[in-house]
Amino acid sequence: MTELKRTRDGCQALRAEGELIIAATSEKPMTDEAVDEFIVHLGALMNGRSAITAILQYSPTQSPNALQRKRMMEAQAMNQPIKRIAILTQSKIVRGAVTALAWFAKSGPQTRAFSIDRHADALKWLSETARFDRVAAPAVLKEVTSAVGLTMTTT
Repeated sequence: MTELKRTRDGCQALRAEGELIIAATSEKPMTDEAVDEFIVHLGALMNGRSAITAILQYSPTQSPNALQRKRMMEAQAMNQPIKRIAILTQSKIVRGAVTALAWFAKSGPQTRAFSIDRHADALKWLSETARFDRVAAPAVLKEVTSAVGLTMTTT
């Protein structure tokens, strides 16, 4: 397991578990500076591992704006090819939008959105392409959510 990385403003935290990066975003709006710092942390984690093939992103209420999202995807693509991204969110609108966009995506990682109470389903789906400790992953998810000031129960 790697060291927990967190942006200085406490808005984002991430850690690698095997071939999986588990990240969380707080309820604070993401600034461009925090996104830049997140990209640096993401690159350090991806370059320091033999293979990162999936990302689990816990974002119950916040998401990056379109430009920030584009910068994150470009930075990720420069490091290692990600096969799957699972997004945990409370927003039915975000889950619907992710599903709709996935229907039209011709390239890039497969992306699915899950309700935050379905994190076990998201981890199961990610484990189809990424090797990681399925017992340790929920604890890492709880750790990164706590690092951004959120409370999560994992079962």
